[in-house]
Amino acid sequence: MGKAFNYLRQGAGAAVVQNRTGILRTLPVEMEIPSGSKAQTYEKASEIIKNAPRPLAVAKCSCRKLARRAGRGCDRPVENCIVFGDHARFQIEHGHGREIDETEAQKILKEAEQAGLVHNIMNFTESEGSSYLCNCCSCCCSTLAAINRLSPEGEISGLSPSNFVAEVDIDQCSGCELCETYCTLKAIHIEDGMPVVNAARCLGCGLCATHCPVAAIRLVRRPEDRMIHYPKTMDDLYNRVRSEVRDLRKGVSERKPG
Repeated sequence: MGKAFNYLRQGAGAAVVQNRTGILRTLPVEMEIPSGSKAQTYEKASEIIKNAPRPLAVAKCSCRKLARRAGRGCDRPVENCIVFGDHARFQIEHGHGREIDETEAQKILKEAEQAGLVHNIMNFTESEGSSYLCNCCSCCCSTLAAINRLSPEGEISGLSPSNFVAEVDIDQCSGCELCETYCTLKAIHIEDGMPVVNAARCLGCGLCATHCPVAAIRLVRRPEDRMIHYPKTMDDLYNRVRSEVRDLRKGVSERKPG
């Protein structure tokens, strides 16, 4: 079991991180989305669940489950992988998950946010073809752990962030440093007792804002030139990723001595 966990973290995670376009994208905590931002349906977890194909199911997070079996991981909730449609039906029929309604799915999202887990979903905007919504931690999630291990600084690769970014009101900040604790990719660091946000590293998940006791952090839209244009369909996603892999392999081949 330890070998399987190591493969998930090191092998599969490393393969994902080399791509600029993530197979998954981050959804912001919905209550932290600023009013007037004209958030799209595909940016709101509640709307995604509302429009997702039925049935809905909840299954145990494979990353945290595998980590625990290997004697590692964390104590965050395990049963919070929300599954849609045919994938949910498969999970239910084979005893890997249980059917839930929309109300319970929304409750699971809230519990995940309180536990400091990041909402991630397949990185395309159409609801058709979407199969699951993950709630991820950086210690167990193969993608988040790989990003922190292989690309600990600078711009994110391997996971597409939301089109929001955290912004700190220094005058309001109490200096408690909780935001740094809840920042999954270490986009927040403390300088002279105050938080500083590395926007290029920020997932735009909103957990720092949710857990700030003095409401000194908020999400804002990324600048127009930093907005991410997500794939529309699953085919668009895989075509984009394949193109990036081809370019990467070509670059490696060209660097080899002749």
